[in-house]
Amino acid sequence: MLKHRAVIFGLGSIGARYLEILKDREDIDTYVFRSQKGKCKQSEVKEIYSWQEVVDLKASIAIITNPTFLHIKTAVKCGQLGMNLLIEKPLDMNLDLLSELKDIVNKNRLTAYVAYHLRFHPGIHELKVLVGKEEVWHAHVSTSSWLPEWRSGVDYKEKYSTKKEQGGGVLLDLSHEPDYVEYIFGKIKSIEGVCGKVSNLEIDVEDTADLIMKLDNGKHISVHMDFCSHHCERHIEVTTAKRYYKLDLINNRMFIYEQGKAIEKDYPIERNCLYKAQIDYFVSHIGKDHIMNDLEEASELLKKILAFRNN
Repeated sequence: MLKHRAVIFGLGSIGARYLEILKDREDIDTYVFRSQKGKCKQSEVKEIYSWQEVVDLKASIAIITNPTFLHIKTAVKCGQLGMNLLIEKPLDMNLDLLSELKDIVNKNRLTAYVAYHLRFHPGIHELKVLVGKEEVWHAHVSTSSWLPEWRSGVDYKEKYSTKKEQGGGVLLDLSHEPDYVEYIFGKIKSIEGVCGKVSNLEIDVEDTADLIMKLDNGKHISVHMDFCSHHCERHIEVTTAKRYYKLDLINNRMFIYEQGKAIEKDYPIERNCLYKAQIDYFVSHIGKDHIMNDLEEASELLKKILAFRNN
């Protein structure tokens, strides 16, 4: 039944989650690329420590979950070895090697996908369908959290989320928001607004951004992102000609208001189900002509985010 060998590059929280999912799949034999021996606490994990071992494996899948600034560099090396690419969001913090990566992917006929797992949230999918049938008047997206509480027992100052040279900051680390804005409402034409560091967190990146995303269809979507709030929330509000929708992505609940009546809908979501759906989607599209959020689609949006950030 084995169809693929996969190598995970980077075993932080997201890499560990992919490992947890993949180790239960009989069709994928999973390895972890490590810089040092003995770092992994899970004794059953298959570790490799050199690129020669990657070559010898003849793996067909690379799952790239290392720090943001290493994403494309790692993808280039994996693509040269003929590995299909699942690159955790964002694609990178700059696009210097993007043309080279695209050439490798096209030449070797590889599948490359940039992973934004919230695209697989059933509430986001349903909202996309609903608002696609209605005239949208206004939409607002907001995500707030407290960075020191992101990962229990980990000093937030040591994470690449806090370091500019490694691709940290809310604009890249919380780029789920612009991604699902585009996925739900349409292609983003430009991004305007303000961003900066407003808190006393010991970081050298922006911790807050308030944005207006102008779409090709003429709509404007307002977006707030921060990781310096003591109140955790993540939601999408949409006003249409017929209804008001509020999708709560923390509690996995949709509220729909119409003519004074309210409907509430819950989405039972287990811990890893969105990541499992994403892996299923990626694997099932290996070798096919099209996959959503490929290098072209993901880099177009990232260019707009970087242009705003560097302005």
